[in-house]
Amino acid sequence: MSDRHALSILNSARYAIIATDMNGLITFFNPAAHRLLGYESQEIIQVYNFSIFLDPFEVFERAQILCEELKKNVEIGFPVIVEKTTLFGGEESEWTFVDQRRNRLSMSLSVSPMLDAQNKQEGYLFIARDISNQKELEKRLEENRASLVSSSKLASLGEMAGGIAHEINNPLAIIMGKVDRLLMLLDNNKYDFDIFKKDMNKVKDTVTRISKIITGLRSYARSGEKDPFEKTSCEKIIQDTLGLCAEKLKFSSIPVEIIMPHDFEIECRPIQISQVLLNLVTNSADAIQKLEDRWIKIIVSDLDHRIQIQIVDSGAGIPDNVAKRLMEPFFTTKEIGKGTGLGLSVSLGILKAHEGTLILDRECENTKFVIEIPKVHIYKKVETTRLAS
Repeated sequence: MSDRHALSILNSARYAIIATDMNGLITFFNPAAHRLLGYESQEIIQVYNFSIFLDPFEVFERAQILCEELKKNVEIGFPVIVEKTTLFGGEESEWTFVDQRRNRLSMSLSVSPMLDAQNKQEGYLFIARDISNQKELEKRLEENRASLVSSSKLASLGEMAGGIAHEINNPLAIIMGKVDRLLMLLDNNKYDFDIFKKDMNKVKDTVTRISKIITGLRSYARSGEKDPFEKTSCEKIIQDTLGLCAEKLKFSSIPVEIIMPHDFEIECRPIQISQVLLNLVTNSADAIQKLEDRWIKIIVSDLDHRIQIQIVDSGAGIPDNVAKRLMEPFFTTKEIGKGTGLGLSVSLGILKAHEGTLILDRECENTKFVIEIPKVHIYKKVETTRLAS
């Protein structure tokens, strides 16, 4: 292929193609780059460094990430853009470009070494593609997903509301009874210090119980998506979750057995993991409430670097035609008004964000869902690597 033919191809390309020397000075700027960024080739070639197109704050942030990832000092500026290409022979990443009019564009950028006739590197070749529309679409999809999550949680809260009201009314009745008795004793001048102290301690314990119920409900009502990952007791998450559906389970006479050799500590967003467990437990309760034999087991196992949580109920499993669609958004086998069909799909999304998994064990004679979560979450490490690469 002649040089003239190659140049014709580069000039006809739909993507922005920019070449630089080893120091980042621009040596080639095709028409697509002009259309995208607004600069004329004659005003930019041999005048500007490639860094002119990038957000300087983003370059600074990437430099910090690279220094930490590569365990070496990376100079702020053009070296940040090409360091991985120099080390590994190429790189694809996403950057924020700034065009001549100062508009910000989300770009997919491919960087390759450019070699001369003697196979010696003489510069870098950049191929940039505008993905701003794609990013905007992803943002809208994420907003819609967040809205669906909220709808799912509101539906769950609505289902729990009656039971939680009953759960709070019982201890309130205890408080009222104790207070009435103490007032009666005082009115009749039959004050007894031991009785007074005993009743006041009972009132205190009951208030604490109500407080725990309300705290759990308020926590569950939050999305938890922006919460930091924190080390949390697995037993505490399970107990807090069961506290939210205790009345539902009690009303349906469904005992819950927790099988856990010892407590485990996991790094997670506790509210979100509680949401997953609550969805699975309430689904089990709904499915088995009319059976003669009703029970739910939560089995926690240590898998070295991961924790496995099995939610097993006395149901006879799920038919294949239903099992294939369980994780689909809006798919539900519940009656109209008793389920959004979002619970399992939302739960799956939460566990994926935790680098975990959610599966239905179709070989079990009962109905069994299996969750696996890393003990130490690698989210920040993964995101840092993606950002730098």
